[in-house]
Order: sequence, then structure tokens, then C-alpha cells
Amino acid sequence: MKRIIFIAVLFATLAVCGIANADDLEFSNVKFVNESGVLVQNSPKAGDDVYATVTVKNISEEEKRVFLVAGCYKEGIMTDVFTSKVVVDAGESKPISTKIDINSEGLKVVANCLDFSDITRACIKPANLLANSTDIAYITINGKRLEGYSNSENSYSIKLNTPTADVKAVAKDGTTAINIKKIHIPGIVKIDVTSQFGNKRTITIDCSTTNPQPRPIENVNVILRTDYNDNTGLNKFDNEAKTWTDLSGYGNDIPLAINSYNSWVSNGLNVTGGSENSETSSYLPQPVSDAINSYNCTIQFELANISAVKDKKCAIMSSPNESFVIYQEQNTTSLYLKWGGAALTSWRPTVTAQQALSGVNTIVIDNKASLMSWYVNGTLLSSKELKSTSSLADGIALSDYAKGYGGSVTLKSITIYDRALSASEIGVAE
Repeated sequence: MKRIIFIAVLFATLAVCGIANADDLEFSNVKFVNESGVLVQNSPKAGDDVYATVTVKNISEEEKRVFLVAGCYKEGIMTDVFTSKVVVDAGESKPISTKIDINSEGLKVVANCLDFSDITRACIKPANLLANSTDIAYITINGKRLEGYSNSENSYSIKLNTPTADVKAVAKDGTTAINIKKIHIPGIVKIDVTSQFGNKRTITIDCSTTNPQPRPIENVNVILRTDYNDNTGLNKFDNEAKTWTDLSGYGNDIPLAINSYNSWVSNGLNVTGGSENSETSSYLPQPVSDAINSYNCTIQFELANISAVKDKKCAIMSSPNESFVIYQEQNTTSLYLKWGGAALTSWRPTVTAQQALSGVNTIVIDNKASLMSWYVNGTLLSSKELKSTSSLADGIALSDYAKGYGGSVTLKSITIYDRALSASEIGVAE
């Protein structure tokens, strides 16, 4: 009982001043929901139950105990305090929820998180019920605060003497969600800020460096990784880029033949088949062909659009000698993988165009299991026996310039692994 009273008094102080984030704990934004889990967007009435919820991740190497404390205030005076505690193992993430009993109208409700090892500091900024803020208290880069930061300005530039930029942002209110994508510099750091009720704001920081380093290899088996949103490798999109930058660290950039058959559009790279001219096509680098020819690889891609034309096959990617083609069959909505000795369509993995457009396509060529498998969003949709052939892919082009092909596809991303992923790996694939 004494401990609860102490926490209540302590929280009354913390709710007013707020303290900086803990270094060994990471917290999601706090949400206030009703008993059905629906976000509370209006002042609760007397007798209502409100739940403060948050997820905490322990990034330290030892067990942590965390309190989620919620206080009710009437005319500036705390009237109630509610607490819950969770034990979070090293490396573990856990949700915490605290039930708040609303006993009168017009209450101010504030929640915060405390680390049991040091309950004299709050781990997050106070989270206020009904707050709708995209304001940031401060931003740090490599541990130093960004000079001149203002909530009225969303664009900044900074030059560093380090090869990396560790960017963190602290919201003014604990209900505000912050997402920061880690990048290789030089490049543009984007801080996406979302209020409790969905208002959005993006802060960009153009980071240059006097100490540039090669892009690190994040996964030794990912030999190519591209994303249209970052077709430059600078965390920005350039609709005139003549190279699609490889983000894997291997430097397998894709040189593009930008022309009437290949061009950037707002949601990806649009490629068109049937030119009957190899010089109008864009080719993936040789390591991709080598991986496919090993009969032991994984091909992932996302499509924004498939636009087939009558009496023509519509290809996503292909080899000039037609031994390897991912395509939509003419006058149907069926997509197939033609590879190796799979001479008949009944021997080829297949999905529908609607399925292919619904998320991440993963095609696994597994020589050990002797299978070709096609997954969408981690779910296996088609699998066929792998039939070998002496006719290997003589390169990999985007779309297919051969006669009999036409239509266009818009590619959002391409990722190539030089090994066959297991089903469980595909569920959490990059």
C-alpha cells in the first residue's frame, strides 16, 4: 500500500514535468481504449471503464520490471491512480494494460511508464487521454540534439563526421506514434509522426557525412534488394533515375533502359513487353542469373499493377532464351513460373493476378526438395515438382521483349536470395 501511495505521489510530479526515454527499454505509443478495444475519442462518462495500453520491448541483457501508471485529475488534483506491472525478459516484447475506473465527469487522465529499477524517472512523456498531437519535444542524432528544431518546420539538413546516423525523436505526448527508418548515409532520414487520432506528419533530415562508408551487407544471402520508394539508395524516389540502386550491400545495381518501354511512375517501375528489341530492355545483374541457374534461390517481388493485352502474354521477368519466365498467360488471369523442364503449364506453379497484386510474391526454387513453390504474403498457393534442364537462363530481363509478349507490369520491389527459403522464413522474410 505504501508503495502504491509513493507511486501516486511520484506520478503526480512526473505527469506535470515528463522525463526522457529509458535507454534500455523501447515503448510503443500509449492508447486509451474501451473494454471492446475501441479507441476512446470522447470524454468518458462516470462509470465508464478506460484502458491505457502500451507495448514495451526490453533491449537490455537483463530482466526488466515495468509499471504502467494512470492517474485521474480533477481541477489539477489527483483523485485516483491505477497501476499494472509486467516482467519483460531480455529481448522480449510485452503488452501492458491498466484499467482506469472513471468515477466522475470532466476528468483529466494521464498515463506513464516507470522502470522498477529506477521509479524516480518516467520512461516516456506523459500520455494524455484525448490528446491529438504530432508535436515532437526534440530530435537527437548520434546522441546530440538537433539544433534549431521547431514543430513549425519539417525539413532539415546536417553534416556528420560519422558513417552512420542514429536518429531518435521524443514526442511531446506519449500517445503520439513515431516511426524512423534506419538508413545508410548519405541519405534522407524520414521521421513519420502519427497522432492518437491519425493526424500525420513527416519530418525529413538530409544527412551528409565527411566519413562515407560502403553500404553494409544486412543479410549475406540477399544478393539484391530494391524498393521503388528508395530507388536512389538515398531514401528517396527519383522518377528520372537510370539505375535502380541495390540496397543489399552487394552493389548489384540494376542499370535501366529508360524509354517508352521502361519508365518510373508514381508507384513503381513500369516495364512493357513485346518490343522485339533487346536494347530496349532492362536486365538484372549477373549474380541473379547465377542464383537462378543454381536451382537454389528465392525470388521476391511486389507488383502495383498488371496490364495485360489481348492475345499476348504479359511478363514480369524473363530470360532471353525463354528458359525462365514469370508471366500472365494470354487471355487469362493466371500467372505462371516457367523454369527448367516445366514445358507444360500444368507443371508450373501458378497464382491469379488478383493474388499476385495482393502483397509480396515469393517464388522458391529448391533443388534439395525438388520443388518450385509460389507464396503470397507467406502463404503457399502453388507448388510443383522441379524439372531440371540443360537450358539455363542466359540473363534475366524485366518483362520480356520477345514476340508474343505485350502488356505491362509495375514493379514496386525485387529481392533475390541465393538460397531457398523455408516456409517459416518466408513468413518473416525481409
